[in-house]
Amino acid sequence: MIRTPQNTQLEKYDDVDFTVHEYSNTSSSVRSEQNAVLRNGYNTIKAATAKVTEWKFPTAVIRHVGHQSRSSYMFGGIPPVIISEKERVDELKEWGSPVSKDEIVRLGDLEDFVTSNLLYIGQESNSPPAEPEPKTRKLNYSSLYHVIPQPHIHPSPYTASDSPPKVKPFKKNEPIFIAPYTMLPTSDVRLGWLIPIRGTFSWDHCTNAELLDSSSDLRCPPGSGSLNCVSWTEDSLLKFWDFLLSLRKIGSLGSLGVSFHLARSKDPPPASSVSTSRGAAETSLYSSRLNFCDYIKVYHDAPKALYVRYALDIWQYQRSSEGGQLQKIRLLKGARLALLDEASQGILTL
Repeated sequence: MIRTPQNTQLEKYDDVDFTVHEYSNTSSSVRSEQNAVLRNGYNTIKAATAKVTEWKFPTAVIRHVGHQSRSSYMFGGIPPVIISEKERVDELKEWGSPVSKDEIVRLGDLEDFVTSNLLYIGQESNSPPAEPEPKTRKLNYSSLYHVIPQPHIHPSPYTASDSPPKVKPFKKNEPIFIAPYTMLPTSDVRLGWLIPIRGTFSWDHCTNAELLDSSSDLRCPPGSGSLNCVSWTEDSLLKFWDFLLSLRKIGSLGSLGVSFHLARSKDPPPASSVSTSRGAAETSLYSSRLNFCDYIKVYHDAPKALYVRYALDIWQYQRSSEGGQLQKIRLLKGARLALLDEASQGILTL
């Protein structure tokens, strides 16, 4: 509804020519004073046209947001739900309230407590420190032809006197005889001890031997370890060869002969080819298997066999250790050597 002034003196506004349209509800009896309506209209026009207002018409900006399929992460995620057969108690009970049945637990109904066994900590502290791991051992497979000085055979010299040896006979181990022998020969025959340098003999219970590289340390004697093997180096082999030549020269053990034998082949025949028969065929087989070993043979009279064996057992190899101290090693201590007759047939191992 548009109201026009009737019998009312209206205010005049000379600087603005305007008309105010007032819309009101016909059912309402409340009416605004006409001059107040004109004044509000005038003030609205002046406020809209004032220079300090600087009205602007904003433009709607439509942006397209793209989404790339990548890994998504959620910060502050919902905590996991704990599944329990019993209802969760959200509210704490009052102090002194009676205990319910679901809160009573018998110790016998509980599962065994899984704990850690910490007893090993005390055992490790009381136990001695572990020994350092042994260094890697390198074997020497090169030929020994130029290691042992020539000649490699020193025959038995003639000795006019037969004085008793100054050393005692070897009695540390019980001899294991090789059939058909059951005892040492007592007649005036020549026998020979075989000292392995590199390889394995065919007779049972014989000690094996290996030749180490110069950068490897010597192993303990075979009698004090779990390995039935004598470990040599080129230096210890030369010292042992000089020791045998000195025994031969002194003559305290009778007429000794010393010889060094090189292996003629690197690959021995398989063990299945060893015959179980005795006699000449077996002797030939054992003799042929000696061609696959490097060894030293010491010839002597039969009555001197145990005395020569004792001299071999007590021989010591001396060398300088890392601290500059002199170290003595009995390389043949605990070893079992083979004794052969004049036909290179085994008599015993001792």
